[in-house]
Amino acid sequence: MDKKNNEIEPDKAIKYLPIFYTVVILFFVLIALASHNLIEKPENDLFNVTTLVLEVMFGILITWTVYIYSKKWKKENEKITDDIKKITDDISQLTKNVEQTVSEESKIRKEIVFDLSYHLNGKLDLTIRSLKHSLEMFENYKNNKDGKSDIWKEIMLNAYTRTQHYIDLKMNLLELMKIYGTHIARMYWRLIGDLQITSSMYSELDERNIHEFAKFVEEGLFQAEELKKMIEPLGSNRPD
Repeated sequence: MDKKNNEIEPDKAIKYLPIFYTVVILFFVLIALASHNLIEKPENDLFNVTTLVLEVMFGILITWTVYIYSKKWKKENEKITDDIKKITDDISQLTKNVEQTVSEESKIRKEIVFDLSYHLNGKLDLTIRSLKHSLEMFENYKNNKDGKSDIWKEIMLNAYTRTQHYIDLKMNLLELMKIYGTHIARMYWRLIGDLQITSSMYSELDERNIHEFAKFVEEGLFQAEELKKMIEPLGSNRPD
């Protein structure tokens, strides 16, 4: 026979405790009465016999009650222990899953940083060369090299204007911050913003504004070179 089938169900036993008390009390009252009838001199021994019967009765009632409640508490404690173990196991598994997800996302992010940096570094190379070329044309303009100031001025402007197309990643600031963090993202965003705004401001150059424009070209070159110093290492070695 299955052992579990013989075990007492505490909740059921507690439910029937009033009936159990009633049966036990009636049983021992009958014993007391029967003892009274059997004793030759009940006036001498009735008190002792009744006391003994009551002690046995209360002993049985208390013992059974304690036993039932101790079974109930044990069962509840076992359930709580099982629940805590299950929660602990679930948390442990969840932690492992989170660690695995973080590790996989970290690996993917490193790959994205490498690929984008490699691509951006090439764009920065083109941008820097164009900006340097723009400044070289400015020197030719100042020196009126070969007597072609208008040509040098036009080439200077065109070389600068092309840079905004070279470096444009078609990404917004938030997307860049998710990949690079705030510092690099803001450096890039400032550079492309300055290139676009300056190109719009100086759609034509003449002797009144060309020197001012050249300062913007120098500032753009400085920003591009500083950004390249940070981007180039990120796109040089592919992560394992």
